[in-house]
This record gives sequence, structure tokens and C-alpha cells, in this order.
Amino acid sequence: MQSATSSTAVRVLCYGDSLTAGYTALTKYTGEYAPWATHLGDALGLPVDHVGMCGWTTEQMVDGLDGEANVDVCDVAHRGLRRLLEEGGYTHVRQQWLPVSRAQPAAQSPALLELPGRLHRAALWA
Repeated sequence: MQSATSSTAVRVLCYGDSLTAGYTALTKYTGEYAPWATHLGDALGLPVDHVGMCGWTTEQMVDGLDGEANVDVCDVAHRGLRRLLEEGGYTHVRQQWLPVSRAQPAAQSPALLELPGRLHRAALWA
């Protein structure tokens, strides 16, 4: 990853589930979200983009790494994480998501452990 003092502009991507998307109790009625990435960008004084896959498990995010239009349960489409990183010029990535499934805690999820390794091998994760 680039340091903030390098000549490359710092760009942050927050990628995760409905918490990253900013899903609220009213979202399904209003279509409005309240993402925390906005506050992070304000606090850092940096551009911060966010992609939240509402209702998706980590396993689905791993399966959709290269997707062009992954559609979440709110019927919102986003590119897969690897595609976003390749195209976006991001220098920092913050990932966040809840456990893979109700039946399998995140700490025991092969998909959760596999994601950073797959991105690192693709030279997209430092």
C-alpha cells in the first residue's frame, strides 16, 4: 500500500455487507442508506468509496470477486471486489462483514480466511 505522503493520491475503498452499505431500518421503504464511509472520509480528509452487499455472505463475496454486476438482496448491483480494486486505483482497503452464515462463525469460515489470500496473490492486497 502507498503511504499518504507518496506522490500517488490516496484512495480508500470500504467493502463489506449491509453495515458498509449503510442499510438502516428504513432503507427497504425509502431506498436511502447511511454509510459510515462518508464519516470516515470526512475524518481522514480523503476520498472514500464504499460498496456494501446487503444480505451477502463472505462466501458469496468470494464467489463474486470478478463479477461485473453482483446483485444483492436490495436489488443493487456492484462489481466484485477484485474488479473494483483493479479498476479503481485504491491505495487502501477496509473490509468489514458479519459472519458467513448463522450456522458458521466467521472465525471458522474458510471463505473469510481465503479472501485476503486470493487478493494478495492477485497483487491487489498488501
